[in-house]
Amino acid sequence: MSLQGLGRAALEADGQSPAAAALLVSVDTGRKLFRLAYDGPHTYGPAGAQWYREHQSLAASLSSAFGATVHAYAFDPDRFEAVTAYGAGAPVGGETLVYEERDLEVEELSDEEFEALRDSWPMGRLARVLGLSREELLRLPYVPGTLLSLEGPEVDLASLLPQATPPPG
Repeated sequence: MSLQGLGRAALEADGQSPAAAALLVSVDTGRKLFRLAYDGPHTYGPAGAQWYREHQSLAASLSSAFGATVHAYAFDPDRFEAVTAYGAGAPVGGETLVYEERDLEVEELSDEEFEALRDSWPMGRLARVLGLSREELLRLPYVPGTLLSLEGPEVDLASLLPQATPPPG
């Protein structure tokens, strides 16, 4: 099945219509990192973060289809951060941190101590797994990408990868 086909099927499994959504694909070939996210009304703002936290059919489908570990994350800077890893279509690990449920005495911490604490939270650990800083991971949604219509013609995933330039000579 194509990437768009997987996206359509997963979105429908999560109770949304593909007619009102697209799939945003961002690629960092140096790190072998692909970021896939839906672009649709259900994914915007704090409600979107909560939607991603509860609906992860795409990550499960991708892990099964590509035989790879897929990390799904949801982040609301005021409420929570959640990470789940999928392998062979099933969750194989993860963690959610709801800020108000944790007794966080951050006012007493220096900036350096607070950053070290945040690096130990789910988004910080995922960033390390991916070879990123926490800040780089949190900026991924703003990296340029390609928007694929879930209703349009199929796009070959290889066409989204930057083409290597041949060595001179």
